Amino acid sequence: MLTAEDLRPIPIFASIPSEALHDISLVAADMRLMDGEFAYHEGDEAGFFVVISGRLEVIKIIDGHERKLGERTPGQPLGEVPLTFATRFPSAGRAMEQSRVMRLDARAFHDLAKSQPEFGAAVRALAQD
Repeated sequence: MLTAEDLRPIPIFASIPSEALHDISLVAADMRLMDGEFAYHEGDEAGFFVVISGRLEVIKIIDGHERKLGERTPGQPLGEVPLTFATRFPSAGRAMEQSRVMRLDARAFHDLAKSQPEFGAAVRALAQD
């Protein structure tokens, strides 16, 4: 189970007060992934993920071949693009080693962004980048 202490060191959550971090920890999924397990697949509904420990690779099938688009390490978020633009995931996220990942569904993410405008602005900036 995630705690506010697990979330506090993550840069995207820096502006969020302790009470709100506690509330997030209660609704967030605490995903424990083995090497090769997927956090999400291409075409899945939007969600907001943050790597707590381990590493995720972002992959996409292009012309029948798997392509690595990037990598996320502890403290780095994923999912900002589909959430910001109301789309499904254009890629997949797979653990490159044993990993721990936080997941907020779209509703919990939007509730958080509404109640914590600085957080919402930071995520939008990531998506636009």
